[in-house]
Amino acid sequence: MAGVKGSRETTLWPAVVFSLILIGLAPFLGRIRRFLSENLESGYTFALALAFGLAVGAALALAIAGIRQGRRLRYTFLSVWILLMVGQLLFWSRSSAKENAVERLHFVFYGLVAILFYRFFRKWCEPSALVVAVVAATMVGILDEGMQWRFPLRVADYMDIVVNVYAAFAGLWLAVAVWPLESFSWRLDRRSWSRLSYWSTALVVLLAVYFHIAHLGHVIEDPDLGTFRSLYTVEELERLAPEREAQWKENPPGRPQDLTATEFEDYYRSEGGWRLLYRDHAERDADNPYEAWMENLFLEKYYGPFLDLPDGGGSPFRWSARRRARNEAAQPETEPYKYVSPVGKFPRHSIIVRPTKTELWLGVAVVVGVLLVVPRWRRG
Repeated sequence: MAGVKGSRETTLWPAVVFSLILIGLAPFLGRIRRFLSENLESGYTFALALAFGLAVGAALALAIAGIRQGRRLRYTFLSVWILLMVGQLLFWSRSSAKENAVERLHFVFYGLVAILFYRFFRKWCEPSALVVAVVAATMVGILDEGMQWRFPLRVADYMDIVVNVYAAFAGLWLAVAVWPLESFSWRLDRRSWSRLSYWSTALVVLLAVYFHIAHLGHVIEDPDLGTFRSLYTVEELERLAPEREAQWKENPPGRPQDLTATEFEDYYRSEGGWRLLYRDHAERDADNPYEAWMENLFLEKYYGPFLDLPDGGGSPFRWSARRRARNEAAQPETEPYKYVSPVGKFPRHSIIVRPTKTELWLGVAVVVGVLLVVPRWRRG
């Protein structure tokens, strides 16, 4: 591939610093977005869309200004980037305009991460430079989601990792259009295979650690109530209930809106909150007293200490005797179906039950073994 001769070699520091900033801001972005949303109100979505438009426009202008040689091929790469961006705008939608506006910023941020990594790795002048740039950006995205899982004002969502990979892949096309490889060979030598092996191994292990911690859980089948998902086993839930009761009696955690961006998230409390939200939705919005009743029974049996915590108005989440009696009276005479709770299923707060943690790490061991053997096999 013909390119621009004599370009200065870049360092890895810009990519590392920008990645660390993204990861470090992860616990606080929820609070920042909430502040902007409350103060800008209806202008919040427009402001994010404007920021996205300005960033894309600036990138496009700089790219066009920098293309002087090899125009046909480089404009082809630039066109692919534009098509991928349009595809993200048209086909990658969430449930609200606000969430979509935030997704657009993923396209900008992780496209830039991939560009910065590519600027360093392009000196390799072969395909592993392109692959490793995307792999490195993907690992930053996984660490970002891991930080969001650890703190209470953010939500870890593995679909965001997919969005980040897409953004990094798109950003790579822009990078190659602006800073083409000075020379290029499709041939992978021993060093190239080793690079791909080690980076891929690191990616697989990091992704497995993320899923192990943030998403893999259990299906709990209660013979009296039904089935629900949890990050904990039934034995762990039975142990955590008295522990949290004693802990919260000594040191009450306060209302949900009092959570800070830097405290560690308690997922026993979080699971109680997810189940409570669905209970109240089924009772008031969906007009489904059966599901509201079943979710409340799960809460009373497994998350009792959570129900005694204060809500936004300072009252406990536990139903009053009158409200409980009203919902009990609304129950059908016979159970309409064996209850399987939707809480913890895709897309929000996803708790994945297959593969199990054992199956996950057996699969990782096989994949890593293959990845580490390939370079030696290629040398042979």
